[in-house]
Amino acid sequence: MDAAEPGLPPAPESRKRYSDIFWSLDNLEISLGNVTFDMLAGDTALPEDPEPHKAAPATVASETSEGSRWSGPSLEAPVPLTGEELDLRLIRTKGGVDAALDYAKTWSRYAKELLAWTEKRASYEVEFAKSIMKIAEAGKVSIHQQSHMPLQYIYTLFLEHDLSLGTLAMDTVAQQKRDYYQPLAAKRTEIEKWRKEFKEQWLKEQKRMNEAVQALRRAQLQYVQRSEDLRARSQGSPEDPAPQASPGPSKQQERRRRSREEAQAKAQEAEALYQACVREANARQQDLETTKQRIVSHVRKLVLQGDEVLRRVTLGLFGLRGAQAERGPRAFAALAECCAPFQPGQRYQEFVRLLQPDAPPPPPPAFCFQEFSPAVHSSPLDSRKKLSGPLPPRLDESSAEPGSWEDTSLGCQGPTPGSDVDSVGGGSESRSLDSPTSSPGPATRHLVKASSIGTESSDDFEERDPDLGDGLENGLGSPFRKWTLSTAAQTHRLRRLRGPAKCRECETFMVSGTECEECLLTCHKRCLETLLILCGHRRLPARTPLFGVDFLQLPRDFPEEVPFVVTKCTAEIEHRALGVQGIYRVSGSRVRVERLCQAFENGRALVELSGNSPHDVTSVLKRFLQELTDPVVPFHFYDAFISLAKTLHADPGDDPGTPSPSPEVIRSLKTLLVHLPDSNYNTLRHLVAHLFRVAAQFEENKMSPNNLGIVFGPTLLRPPDGPRAGGASPVTCLLDSGHQAQLVEFLIVHYERIFGMDELPLTTEPLPQDPSPVPGPLTASPQPPPLILVQEPQSPAVAGEPSPDPKSHSALEKHPEATYLVMYGIELKHVRDGLGTNGSHLPGK
Repeated sequence: MDAAEPGLPPAPESRKRYSDIFWSLDNLEISLGNVTFDMLAGDTALPEDPEPHKAAPATVASETSEGSRWSGPSLEAPVPLTGEELDLRLIRTKGGVDAALDYAKTWSRYAKELLAWTEKRASYEVEFAKSIMKIAEAGKVSIHQQSHMPLQYIYTLFLEHDLSLGTLAMDTVAQQKRDYYQPLAAKRTEIEKWRKEFKEQWLKEQKRMNEAVQALRRAQLQYVQRSEDLRARSQGSPEDPAPQASPGPSKQQERRRRSREEAQAKAQEAEALYQACVREANARQQDLETTKQRIVSHVRKLVLQGDEVLRRVTLGLFGLRGAQAERGPRAFAALAECCAPFQPGQRYQEFVRLLQPDAPPPPPPAFCFQEFSPAVHSSPLDSRKKLSGPLPPRLDESSAEPGSWEDTSLGCQGPTPGSDVDSVGGGSESRSLDSPTSSPGPATRHLVKASSIGTESSDDFEERDPDLGDGLENGLGSPFRKWTLSTAAQTHRLRRLRGPAKCRECETFMVSGTECEECLLTCHKRCLETLLILCGHRRLPARTPLFGVDFLQLPRDFPEEVPFVVTKCTAEIEHRALGVQGIYRVSGSRVRVERLCQAFENGRALVELSGNSPHDVTSVLKRFLQELTDPVVPFHFYDAFISLAKTLHADPGDDPGTPSPSPEVIRSLKTLLVHLPDSNYNTLRHLVAHLFRVAAQFEENKMSPNNLGIVFGPTLLRPPDGPRAGGASPVTCLLDSGHQAQLVEFLIVHYERIFGMDELPLTTEPLPQDPSPVPGPLTASPQPPPLILVQEPQSPAVAGEPSPDPKSHSALEKHPEATYLVMYGIELKHVRDGLGTNGSHLPGK
């Protein structure tokens, strides 16, 4: 066997032979160990075992494999490679340099994640340790003040242990930063710096190599082309005529000769350039191999150094954490040993002995009955003295505490245990002086700070702004001395603002101001004069956008509910503004409307509208409906409603002002309305009912159904590509505006026939898709008829009816109460024709 050269690693064959020898020695050692164990234990093979010699090798083999699994690498494991072998494999592998650089980059990213995790964990530990130390310090002070309490010393030690653990945790984090974070971060920075440098060098060498290869290819192509040209000119063309004998060379021969010489010179030049490019490419390739070898070797060394640093700091980290964790169990074990000898009631016994060190005094004498003996000459005072009898002597005149049977008050019975006076710390200053402190032992007596029995705490009263009032009146916030309060502001219990906040009235940040104790509304002092949000006696919700949002995304208590902006505004108008001239036609002040919109978003349904102009309230309602991204009548219903409105315009008998429209139109309109979503249907019904009541006051407010239809038509019905989308034709919008107004007018005039007599549908059940939304027994209502758009209503019953008499129409104008009789007659006629009051067929017809 040839010996390996000194200084070089052994050959693979030698290592394999060494491995075989070691494996044989291991097997021999295991076999000897098994035989020795059997001899000592006295275990002998059973005689009935037919082949004991065949089972032994299997046992040895299994034990050998089991031992090799834990003792070291198995025989099938790859042999570790040296650094030179690793470099050689990467150099000979395509993309090996890029792979090495990528591994270094991944290692750097891995170290970065470890550093980020340890830093974040350390920050949380420091914060936790500070919190534990803070509460331990406070608890230690509080527990130390309570004397004669059980296990007081143990818990004091426990809190001191928490303080020491917190200090140890902070010291451990600081040492971890020095011994773990800083070395690993420095090594990562170094590896990342060299990786970028090697990456740049490798890219430069690759660029030079690519340029050399491209120049070589161009030179080779040029050399081949010029060599072909030279060969073609040297052989000559077969079409050339044979040279004639002449005393001297001809011009043609001279040109050929010069052409060959020129081609030969170019070919030689191309050959020289080609050879130079070959030499340059070889030199570039050699430089590339050198750079590749250098980069791969340095990257391997950097990774090895990084692994060593990571291993060293990780071992140090585990040592720090282990030392920190070992201290806790030992301290708790010591505390448990100190707590075990404690006897229950021991501290109470010491307290009683300290309170009464001598023997207990004798019991007080018993009271006895004294019979009445009248006296002839005695004053009333003497009679009272005899009746009362001599008071029993005090047991201990120097005792500071009265007896259990003595009255501590002057002729008045003291409060019973558990009374309200005792619960607030005493009813007077003298009682506070005589009451014991929280400690049952003798201690210095002090005044107990009585808590406030109002809604404000004593601390709040001390911190109250001097501009605020001195107290509370009738349960509400007292009026200010220097500021005028609005009606809504008077419903709040105001106190001084305790931190920076945002004013709910002007939407600006403030440092000093007021806030409500119940709803926590924050506001400037100057904004209290114009505050519009009432106190809801619970926490005010955050601001919610209401204008310019989708209709179905508005806040509701239940899905079928009408938005509170609509109900609030309509209720205010019906309460005090039904007779205002030009209602819904005259616009309000832009500034006041903006304030109302902002108040609705901040306070929701708690906005106070009584002090605002009716035109401002109507402008808010119109703005809310106009800025909805999806109107009350959804976009996909627009074409159907406009088609129905065109039928109203086409049929003279279906004029909105006509008291008896055709049943087909009513039925088609109901069919459209019943397919609306529940909330949309309820909102539309609420609005039309409100407009119906507004139109009933036409003589006062001058707002007829036609005028209201002009105002609310484009608001309730908008095309999908309307003016808000910017894609509709102005002519189309102008033509549709008339139909929109006419349809809304028709809904207002015939509200009772379309929606029923009630203002809102039943909310106990959601609006189903099959029954009609008109009031009535939902179980008995039939399925809605299919969508029918009456283009040319030719109902014979309607066409045959005579037109209303002008005289009777004028009589109705003079006597409005007769309108209900006419409407009632129309309903009876529909019943006679087989239709219900809601325009649907009766079950029996």
